[in-house]
Amino acid sequence: MTKPRAIVLGASGQDGILVARRLARSGWDVIATGRTLDSVEPRGWALADMPEAVQRLKLHPSQDGPLADLIDAVRPSAIFCLSAQSSVGRSFAEPEETIRSNLFPILTVLETVRRAVPDCHVLVPSSGEIFGETTAAEPAREGADFRPASPYAAAKVMAVTAARSYRDAYGLRVSIAHLFGHESPLRDERFVFGKALAGIAAIRSGAATTVSFGPLDAVRDWGWADDYAAAMVRMAEDSRAWELILATGVSVSLETALRSLFSAAGLDFDAHVRTDPGARRPTDIRAMHADISAARAAIGWNGSVPFPALADRLLSGSIA
Repeated sequence: MTKPRAIVLGASGQDGILVARRLARSGWDVIATGRTLDSVEPRGWALADMPEAVQRLKLHPSQDGPLADLIDAVRPSAIFCLSAQSSVGRSFAEPEETIRSNLFPILTVLETVRRAVPDCHVLVPSSGEIFGETTAAEPAREGADFRPASPYAAAKVMAVTAARSYRDAYGLRVSIAHLFGHESPLRDERFVFGKALAGIAAIRSGAATTVSFGPLDAVRDWGWADDYAAAMVRMAEDSRAWELILATGVSVSLETALRSLFSAAGLDFDAHVRTDPGARRPTDIRAMHADISAARAAIGWNGSVPFPALADRLLSGSIA
């Protein structure tokens, strides 16, 4: 029996790596593309470490012609559109690039699938950022209005709108995963916990004594990234198209999360952590909360590992 075949776009980033590994372990043949094939976000993990079933190709997401040609040639069973500029903070400095990288490759995929492989399942990642400010009493739910507060969130709204349009107009199997915070040791220093892990390593080695962060009162839902990769693979393996929120269902402040991380590392948070008032974004969301009941009912998603337990996972240095 022929193995199912998947294309994973953006396999030089955290989510692409984890999804490609999950697919290969589940018996898929995987074509994993990245801007570079040498290394990934950060700490020495290389695309060369992928399972044998993963074929690696260098492909920039802006190359719409080669991307369409690849889909035409491979005729995959599933495509995971995980290549994008995914830093909320960076999106304020690079709004146009953020919109291009989050929208245009998805449009190329959707149009090529519509034309050439209409039975292919397309997985489009979204973000909890698109729901804006939410509360524990009124958390983000599927079907809620979008209230983007950053260029990154606006770009995700555009991508979701395009995905819904192709699903509804052409009957394509397009699933949308609204991903709340999901972290692993693969994060680089553009992301708060990548910065925290690098800071902890520098403090332990004596190279630094403190690490600075922006405002610590932001409340978010953070989980273990490999759990989200497993959920995305599960969605793509289903014959139905889903639109689901993936989160832990537990939100904490950044200060609470960082305190648990520094404590697990054996470091005094108050002695080593500083705040940078200048790091506040032009617009920001104070709190984000998520309702994961729809994902639990649809694909058996039981949430992920929240803080403080997540701290030990991040410090382990392992993504196994």
